[in-house]
Amino acid sequence: MTDPERTLLDLATVVSRRELTAAFDAARARRLLREPHLVTLIARFPTRHGTRALRTLLETPGFSRSKAERLLRGLIGRANLPRPLRNAKIAGHEVDFHWPDAASLSRSTATPFTPTAKPSRTTADATPTCSRPAIR
Repeated sequence: MTDPERTLLDLATVVSRRELTAAFDAARARRLLREPHLVTLIARFPTRHGTRALRTLLETPGFSRSKAERLLRGLIGRANLPRPLRNAKIAGHEVDFHWPDAASLSRSTATPFTPTAKPSRTTADATPTCSRPAIR
Protein backbone atom coordinates (compact mmCIF):
# COMPACT_ATOMS: atom_id res chain seq x y z
CA MET A 1 0.00 0.00 0.00
CA THR A 2 1.30 3.46 -0.91
CA ASP A 3 1.40 6.01 1.90
CA PRO A 4 -0.17 9.49 1.44
CA GLU A 5 3.21 11.21 1.15
CA ARG A 6 4.39 8.96 -1.71
CA THR A 7 0.99 9.35 -3.38
CA LEU A 8 1.40 13.15 -3.30
CA LEU A 9 4.93 12.86 -4.71
CA ASP A 10 3.64 10.66 -7.54
CA LEU A 11 0.62 12.92 -8.17
CA ALA A 12 2.88 15.96 -8.41
CA THR A 13 4.32 14.56 -11.65
CA VAL A 14 1.00 14.01 -13.44
CA VAL A 15 -1.65 16.46 -12.20
CA SER A 16 -2.11 20.22 -12.40
CA ARG A 17 -1.02 22.52 -9.60
CA ARG A 18 -4.68 23.06 -8.69
CA GLU A 19 -5.34 19.30 -8.41
CA LEU A 20 -2.15 18.79 -6.40
CA THR A 21 -3.17 21.57 -4.01
CA ALA A 22 -6.60 19.99 -3.55
CA ALA A 23 -5.07 16.57 -2.80
CA PHE A 24 -2.49 18.08 -0.44
CA ASP A 25 -5.12 20.10 1.42
CA ALA A 26 -7.39 17.06 1.74
CA ALA A 27 -4.55 14.98 3.21
CA ARG A 28 -3.61 17.78 5.61
CA ALA A 29 -7.22 18.41 6.66
CA ARG A 30 -7.79 14.69 7.35
CA ARG A 31 -4.50 14.52 9.27
CA LEU A 32 -3.17 11.82 6.94
CA LEU A 33 -0.07 13.76 6.01
CA ARG A 34 3.18 13.24 7.91
CA GLU A 35 4.99 16.36 6.82
CA PRO A 36 8.49 15.26 7.99
CA HIS A 37 8.11 12.12 5.85
CA LEU A 38 7.16 14.21 2.81
CA VAL A 39 10.17 16.49 3.42
CA THR A 40 12.40 13.38 3.45
CA LEU A 41 10.89 12.15 0.18
CA ILE A 42 11.39 15.53 -1.48
CA ALA A 43 15.03 15.54 -0.32
CA ARG A 44 15.48 12.07 -1.80
CA PHE A 45 14.08 13.20 -5.19
CA PRO A 46 15.03 16.91 -5.38
CA THR A 47 14.91 17.22 -9.18
CA ARG A 48 11.70 15.31 -9.69
CA HIS A 49 8.92 17.23 -11.41
CA GLY A 50 6.46 18.65 -8.85
CA THR A 51 8.79 18.76 -5.84
CA ARG A 52 8.96 22.56 -5.96
CA ALA A 53 5.16 22.74 -5.81
CA LEU A 54 5.12 20.33 -2.86
CA ARG A 55 7.79 22.39 -1.06
CA THR A 56 5.68 25.51 -1.53
CA LEU A 57 2.60 23.74 -0.18
CA LEU A 58 4.55 22.55 2.86
CA GLU A 59 5.71 26.11 3.57
CA THR A 60 2.14 27.43 3.50
CA PRO A 61 0.38 27.08 6.86
CA GLY A 62 -3.18 25.79 7.04
CA PHE A 63 -5.26 24.12 4.37
CA SER A 64 -8.34 24.71 2.24
CA ARG A 65 -11.43 22.56 2.68
CA SER A 66 -13.40 23.70 -0.34
CA LYS A 67 -13.01 24.77 -3.93
CA ALA A 68 -14.17 28.27 -2.93
CA GLU A 69 -11.32 28.54 -0.42
CA ARG A 70 -8.79 27.33 -3.00
CA LEU A 71 -10.08 29.83 -5.56
CA LEU A 72 -9.87 32.71 -3.09
CA ARG A 73 -6.38 31.59 -2.08
CA GLY A 74 -5.35 31.66 -5.76
CA LEU A 75 -6.80 35.13 -6.24
CA ILE A 76 -4.95 36.38 -3.16
CA GLY A 77 -1.69 34.97 -4.53
CA ARG A 78 -2.17 36.39 -8.04
CA ALA A 79 -2.99 39.81 -6.59
CA ASN A 80 0.23 39.70 -4.52
CA LEU A 81 -1.75 40.34 -1.35
CA PRO A 82 -0.35 39.31 2.04
CA ARG A 83 -0.86 35.60 2.67
CA PRO A 84 -3.49 34.97 5.32
CA LEU A 85 -3.61 32.24 7.92
CA ARG A 86 -6.06 29.60 6.72
CA ASN A 87 -8.65 27.80 8.83
CA ALA A 88 -7.38 29.57 11.92
CA LYS A 89 -9.09 29.57 15.32
CA ILE A 90 -10.12 33.06 16.40
CA ALA A 91 -11.91 33.51 19.73
CA GLY A 92 -13.01 29.86 19.64
CA HIS A 93 -14.32 30.02 16.06
CA GLU A 94 -12.64 28.69 12.93
CA VAL A 95 -12.38 31.20 10.10
CA ASP A 96 -11.36 30.43 6.53
CA PHE A 97 -8.86 33.27 6.18
CA HIS A 98 -7.31 35.56 8.78
CA TRP A 99 -4.92 38.46 8.30
CA PRO A 100 -3.67 39.12 11.86
CA ASP A 101 -1.79 42.31 10.91
CA ALA A 102 -4.89 43.79 9.26
CA ALA A 103 -7.39 42.54 11.89
CA SER A 104 -9.43 41.15 9.00
CA LEU A 105 -11.29 37.86 8.53
CA SER A 106 -12.89 36.15 5.55
CA ARG A 107 -15.43 33.37 5.27
CA SER A 108 -15.86 31.77 1.87
CA THR A 109 -18.89 29.68 1.12
CA ALA A 110 -19.49 26.84 -1.28
CA THR A 111 -23.17 27.71 -1.66
CA PRO A 112 -23.84 28.38 -5.35
CA PHE A 113 -25.81 31.46 -6.34
CA THR A 114 -28.95 30.52 -8.20
CA PRO A 115 -31.07 33.44 -9.38
CA THR A 116 -34.76 32.67 -9.02
CA ALA A 117 -36.22 35.89 -10.37
CA LYS A 118 -35.14 39.14 -11.95
CA PRO A 119 -33.98 41.63 -9.33
CA SER A 120 -36.40 44.44 -8.62
CA ARG A 121 -35.39 47.98 -9.48
CA THR A 122 -34.85 48.82 -5.80
CA THR A 123 -32.67 45.75 -5.29
CA ALA A 124 -30.58 46.49 -8.38
CA ASP A 125 -30.12 50.15 -7.40
CA ALA A 126 -29.31 49.44 -3.75
CA THR A 127 -25.79 50.27 -2.63
CA PRO A 128 -24.30 47.83 -0.15
CA THR A 129 -23.05 49.38 3.04
CA CYS A 130 -20.68 48.16 5.68
CA SER A 131 -20.09 49.41 9.17
CA ARG A 132 -16.32 48.86 9.00
CA PRO A 133 -14.01 49.16 6.02
CA ALA A 134 -12.46 45.87 4.91
CA ILE A 135 -9.07 47.36 4.02
CA ARG A 136 -7.34 50.08 5.96
